[in-house]
Amino acid sequence: MLHSWFGLLSAGGALYIEVPNLASRTARLLGPRWPLWYVPKHLTHFTAETLQRAVVEAGGSCRIGRCEMPMMGNVVALKSGHSRFDARFRLVGMALHPVQLVLEASAGQGTCLFAIATRA
Repeated sequence: MLHSWFGLLSAGGALYIEVPNLASRTARLLGPRWPLWYVPKHLTHFTAETLQRAVVEAGGSCRIGRCEMPMMGNVVALKSGHSRFDARFRLVGMALHPVQLVLEASAGQGTCLFAIATRA
């Protein structure tokens, strides 16, 4: 898929790719209950290294960065046996987002990764 996308880029064009970070602290702490697994919608999960490799193997080059996706409301909902779509947990998520930021910063990770990719 990446190879096909590179073929669609005009000269100087770039792809912005954002994916959950399998190496994030929240992923390691929550294991199979990590809300960003999204199986079967996400067929592949990435670390910074595997995302970089996928872009290079598709004929591109990229800069990898980290970003955050607020997800603590989802975590509390799932851990307490509720649906992550239960609106009551959105406020919980907003209140706990600083905790998530501290967890990821202390691990030098981000909940998500992004790549700004160009054809090599």
